[in-house]
Amino acid sequence: MLLEDGTILTSTAPEVFNASVELCHEVGAFCEAYKLDQAVVASVCLFHRADGSMLVLSPCGVCQERLIQHGPDVLVATAALPATDEIAWRTLREVHPAFWGRVLDSSPWPPGA
Repeated sequence: MLLEDGTILTSTAPEVFNASVELCHEVGAFCEAYKLDQAVVASVCLFHRADGSMLVLSPCGVCQERLIQHGPDVLVATAALPATDEIAWRTLREVHPAFWGRVLDSSPWPPGA
């Protein structure tokens, strides 16, 4: 995760017995950015397989909701399909064009943004 001051944060998620309490890999970096009071400008989630190959994982819906706090122009890594190991950078606006909060005046992503 890249912050507005140039800081790069990394995080991971522990394996847990009960899948209902799993965390996304980005959660640690989100919390650190909040602690540092820094805006997120870009986010990437990479999954390394046991064979050493890599997958680029687009942010899930929950992580998109977390990123929306930082505005529609946050860059997120998505797979450059059909390749699953190459990054295509997209804005959050492109990935989540119908964000539900856009209709609310109090949204961090105001109507028309």
